[in-house]
Amino acid sequence: MRRPRSLTATGVVLLLLGTVGAATASLGMLLTRNSVFIAGTEVDSLAARAQALAAGLRRNEAGKWTLHLPRELAARFDATYRRSFYAIRDGSGRAILSSLDTVPDEVPVVLPNSELEEPATFQLRRGGMALQGVSTPVEVEGERLVVQVADNMNHPDVLTDDLAANFLGQVSWVILPAFLALAAVAFGTLRLCLRPIERLSERAAALPRLGAGARLEEATTPREIQPLVRAMNEALDQAERAHAAQRHFTAEAAHQMRTPLAVLKTHAELIQDARASRLLGADVAALERIVEQLLTLAEIDAAETVPDGPEVDLGLLAEAAVSFLEPLAARQEVELELAAAAAPVRVRGHEEPLYQAIINLLQNAIEHSPEGGLVRVTVVPPGSVEVADQGPGVPEQEKALVFRRFWRARADRAGRRRGAGLGLAIVQRVAELHRGSVTVADAPGGGALFRLSLEPAAGGAAAA
Repeated sequence: MRRPRSLTATGVVLLLLGTVGAATASLGMLLTRNSVFIAGTEVDSLAARAQALAAGLRRNEAGKWTLHLPRELAARFDATYRRSFYAIRDGSGRAILSSLDTVPDEVPVVLPNSELEEPATFQLRRGGMALQGVSTPVEVEGERLVVQVADNMNHPDVLTDDLAANFLGQVSWVILPAFLALAAVAFGTLRLCLRPIERLSERAAALPRLGAGARLEEATTPREIQPLVRAMNEALDQAERAHAAQRHFTAEAAHQMRTPLAVLKTHAELIQDARASRLLGADVAALERIVEQLLTLAEIDAAETVPDGPEVDLGLLAEAAVSFLEPLAARQEVELELAAAAAPVRVRGHEEPLYQAIINLLQNAIEHSPEGGLVRVTVVPPGSVEVADQGPGVPEQEKALVFRRFWRARADRAGRRRGAGLGLAIVQRVAELHRGSVTVADAPGGGALFRLSLEPAAGGAAAA
């Protein structure tokens, strides 16, 4: 089955993904922008040097071109350092001057297009050097020339290459903390927004302990989820009204049946036919027990409106139940045995429903025990009562059904055992009322073992 998603976990994951994505996109855009800026700066620098070269071109007396450069610029183009190079070409593309001519085993820069009208950039590889340069058309002393300037991008003194290499690391120390701070603020905002929902969930979980009439708080709920809270409260109102009506009907119907049953029992006793009187009396007794169980259910449902009762000693209740049912067990030749704890086993709850639950467990065990059988009642700290019999036990496929209302085992129906199937349903309702549980298992040596487990009261007996 698919596990429900957590709003907090989903929000955190989306927040982290968004933060990482935004930081990566920002770094990428800045890196791209920086690369474009550096490339533009490099081109501008190369173009400026090309103009400086053009300004230093002169014809000598022999009509040949010569180049006169300031000392700083001349040192920059010194081929010995393999950092920057230049080439001067005439309109036909013939090399006039080139700093690469003095580099051994080097080929002069080749201009792809001698009809160049606008400055153009180029990239070439020469002798292990990565040359990035610009070709600029100029006019000197009335002659059209092309000045080429290139930098070796592999040279350690190239500043723009250093800027490009170090930019990502330098900017990351600024961008990442900013986005981490933004993520922390967003996470705090997410937690703040989810806190009302968490409080609402805690309140909803506490409703069973608060008893009837408890509702979810609307005043402190954000506007966005107030319609949901209001709808849930209205549903709780409707369910409570329906439950109250059903409880009232059950109690009223059972109460009204008492008088006709008493009259019917009296008439049965007056019948002269002994066998018919006995059979009718048994039927009336069965009906009386059903009525009593319906009244017990109504009382238990009414106890639900009271959140918690006083402390109750399970040992005393079990002792009282065994004493009460000893005559019934004796008539059916079944022995009852009580194993109480040395210290009181206290639980917080309602005495009468708990007593009735133990009575029902005992009656069920007595009815299913053979003649000469033993029913053992054990009070187990910190808050359990176990009832084991030596009967046929409960088939595995029926263990999940025995606590349903009005359900009867197939063996009971076949044996025409009287009852309406309410006894164990009452036990389960009592367990639910006290936030406990009732289970059925196989008893050691055969038979059924029913265990009623309840929450121990503060200061109750410790587990053995």
